Amino acid sequence: MKNSVHSITSLSLGLFFFMALLTGTACIKEEPVENTDPVIPDPKEIIETSLLGYISDATGNPASDLNISIVTARPHILHATTNADGYFFIPDFLNAGRLVVVLVESPDSFNSYHLADAQKEEVTNLEIMMVEKGFLGNFHSSDEGNFNLPGEVTLAVPAEAFGSYEGEVNVRAHWYDPGNENFYKQKIGGRTAINEMGVEIAVQSLGMLALEITDEAGNPIELAKDIQISFPLPAQFDEMHLEEVSAWYLYEEAATWLHESKVNIENQNLKFKIGSSTFWNFGRAQTETYTLSGRVHYENEMQPAEGKVMVNLSEDPSVRFIAVINSNGHFSISDIPPGSPLDIKVLNSCGGEALHINRQPLTANTDLGNLLISEMDKLTITTDAKDCEGQTPNNGFIQMVFDGNHTLIRPLENGIQNWIFPLCLNWESGEFTVLDNSGIPVKGPVEVDLDNTEFTAVYFYNCFDTPVSMDIDFQMYSKSTGEQIDSVYYELNNPDDRLVFEVEVDQEDQITWLRMDCESECIGFEFELHPGFPNDWVSKILNFYCLGFEYELNSEFVQITFSELDYTGGPLDLEVNIIDLTDTDSGEKYDVLLGITLRAN
Repeated sequence: MKNSVHSITSLSLGLFFFMALLTGTACIKEEPVENTDPVIPDPKEIIETSLLGYISDATGNPASDLNISIVTARPHILHATTNADGYFFIPDFLNAGRLVVVLVESPDSFNSYHLADAQKEEVTNLEIMMVEKGFLGNFHSSDEGNFNLPGEVTLAVPAEAFGSYEGEVNVRAHWYDPGNENFYKQKIGGRTAINEMGVEIAVQSLGMLALEITDEAGNPIELAKDIQISFPLPAQFDEMHLEEVSAWYLYEEAATWLHESKVNIENQNLKFKIGSSTFWNFGRAQTETYTLSGRVHYENEMQPAEGKVMVNLSEDPSVRFIAVINSNGHFSISDIPPGSPLDIKVLNSCGGEALHINRQPLTANTDLGNLLISEMDKLTITTDAKDCEGQTPNNGFIQMVFDGNHTLIRPLENGIQNWIFPLCLNWESGEFTVLDNSGIPVKGPVEVDLDNTEFTAVYFYNCFDTPVSMDIDFQMYSKSTGEQIDSVYYELNNPDDRLVFEVEVDQEDQITWLRMDCESECIGFEFELHPGFPNDWVSKILNFYCLGFEYELNSEFVQITFSELDYTGGPLDLEVNIIDLTDTDSGEKYDVLLGITLRAN
């Protein structure tokens, strides 16, 4: 299995500069800019980080086979694809600072541009929900087009708005409502913005709009006249806030907002004229903001807890910040404005409130430290990874699926053998699977009995395309004459050939269970041995494709011998003696000797 994450170096220099802006610390002069090209400060520290994301469709179901792209610091673009459960994993990449641009493409939805706040040397968890390209309707270019979206949002397209184009006009749009509980997953871009002075700030959104206008063939149509959008003024806004509301359009390559102009107010409605089909954000600038961070774990141990952290401003409950707790229990919420006390809730993986904190307004970046929450019912998965030691770190993750639709993921980490998953009261069944970086199963799924909250998973040697090879010395003799009929030496390689070797050992490195499965151009075999070997050959499939005849194998005359019973991850010698192999056509009998040595390269 090949890693689906790869690098592409054909990234524009302008994008690299813009990424530098997003992560810069240098001072920017307070002078208006005449165009949208930002002033370029020095880049921040280059960090190593990883992303683990879950993508759902508009109905909340896992979105599989979606293309994921992220912009890194080199500059490079890394790619991944969501698996059948909607997950993607991008391990160990270098980024300039903590802001990472994540693009999710879908043929049925508006693209999602997410600005992730990645953690240094940790795996950051993301949740992104796609939104459908809602078809509002169509009209002829010579007519007016008036459309209504949820939330009393209206779009008014004037007649002859498309210059020389004459024909059918199709309008698709989506209104992102900050009051929606899924806004933090659906919203596009981050809160990062460049104001009219060219200064990097944050924006509190009052609503976002995705707009697509096309002809009959689906080609974009340029606007010659502006479209007017109107939506109600949020109730929490008073007169002193009105002049602060502006419209921002998305600089898509960097998932940040660029200032367009102020928004007018008429009869308690915000109104703005849109000059292009793109993503728009309507909100007020916040030049002074702070970051709230911390680490959530269970009281009785330092095992990180699943869940989310939700922050509301006490003076303005409609403003909500939500962060998904990452793999080490850390969370970070940026761009929180000062001036309002904070209502902080920690939600566990079952959605229940695990901790409630009321805090005074932020006056600086604040680390809450360790936040201890009550222990939940839990499932402990134990993996014996000694045979993969030095090969498994950052090469995949383990997955538990409860009741067929509740999925929890743990990235593999070197030295960790016990994995703790929370159990919600109504969960009845579970499946354990080991996945590679691409989300492809390499072990399992295995049913887990949730009544027994401790489960030992069988680990195996050729973990995640580990460079493993197998030497096979094949010799065949005539039973009647003792003459050697054939003698061939084969070398099988993983993953070029189908080669699987699984072994289970006890604390003394004694082999207690073994399975081999390999296939090359000439030989294919599969067998499984339990503690009673060499006499107990539990299952067998043995094929000699190069013999050119059908045969019958009598398992009573098969002997399997190990040169040693200890196994510590090094070469393993195995001898298979087939005393009586019968040609089903001629009745001729043969003896076969297989000498097998498996080794890690």
